[in-house]
Amino acid sequence: MRIIGHLKKLDWPLALSVISLSLIGLVFIHSSSGGDFLNFKKQVVFLSLGIFLMVLVSFFDYRILRENPYLILFIYLLCVLALIGLFFFAPEIRGTRSWYKLGPVSIDPIEFAKIALIIILAKYFSMRHVEMYRFWFVFFPDSIFSFRLSWPFCSQTWGRL
Repeated sequence: MRIIGHLKKLDWPLALSVISLSLIGLVFIHSSSGGDFLNFKKQVVFLSLGIFLMVLVSFFDYRILRENPYLILFIYLLCVLALIGLFFFAPEIRGTRSWYKLGPVSIDPIEFAKIALIIILAKYFSMRHVEMYRFWFVFFPDSIFSFRLSWPFCSQTWGRL
């Protein structure tokens, strides 16, 4: 009963617009496949997985992040370590090391780092919103963000800003 009540509270117009845009993308992939439907099948699998994860993440209580700043910092540092680990553990593909290859699945840690950066900056600005007129409190997040901006220069992934 709790699951049904939670699903009733979802923002269905937003969820349905995301799903409909994804389905339109699937139609475009299907029409451009030219007889080879491997990419279409992959996208159907990933769309199904994405919808499942969207519903699963909607059960996550975000107040855990609001009340525990050390968890946010741990997640961010874990993402930074994953990005640094690309230099040592990721295979070089077309002159760049951007993805971890785990069997048939490739994982791009910069996508997780983007989410972690948004969360850590949201926490920082929510704690320091009164002191925003001071230069240091605006400059400090820029130093956090500078690592994120310098990453494409180190890993040659220019389209990832």
